[in-house]
Amino acid sequence: MTADRSPSAPSSQEPSDEDLQESHSGSDQPSTYGEILAEQIWTAVHELERPTGGLILSGFSAGLDVGFSVFFMAIAFSMFGADFSDVGVRIFAANLYSFGFILVILGRSELFTEHTTLAVFPVLNRRA
Repeated sequence: MTADRSPSAPSSQEPSDEDLQESHSGSDQPSTYGEILAEQIWTAVHELERPTGGLILSGFSAGLDVGFSVFFMAIAFSMFGADFSDVGVRIFAANLYSFGFILVILGRSELFTEHTTLAVFPVLNRRA
């Protein structure tokens, strides 16, 4: 007896969308590694099903947001480099670097480095 492993037909061992929702609603028990993996695969498959244009735009936006970090660091060096000590400007600029990542989070943009395993899980599970 062989199981159908096509992306549209989940195997009987994989939880359905409803099972994943029920397992986390009001449960105080920690999730098992199998539940966590199944949830991550489900999330990854749904990310892959997003429209290509939306993913490209989100990735481009995240790249711009991270680019703002470098831009703000350059502004800090050019505006405060002569007025403050070198160490003070470097510390200030280093703190500005995180500002771009805050923009990524607030803008809900997609960074590939955020989800490196999510890109691989569907392939390993033969669902992509």
